[in-house]
Amino acid sequence: MRFRLLSALIVLSVLAPLGPLLLWSFAHRWFFPDVLPASWSWRAWAYVFSPASQVGRALGYSVLVALLVTLLSVVVGMPAGRAL
Repeated sequence: MRFRLLSALIVLSVLAPLGPLLLWSFAHRWFFPDVLPASWSWRAWAYVFSPASQVGRALGYSVLVALLVTLLSVVVGMPAGRAL
């Protein structure tokens, strides 16, 4: 029971910040005192999927950098781990 509660709290703490981000992606006008946006729009998502945007290219570079850093970490970490 305790493990499930801890797991649920960890998942919630990781996923909870994505909620406002998703909400902001559909908001067109959203000012401070309002709980929800005054108007909604697909503008941001239309840009992401438009041919002019370079979101896919940036995502590709991010994945490439992540893979290279992971590989470098394994290459450096394996000898260090064996030395211990």
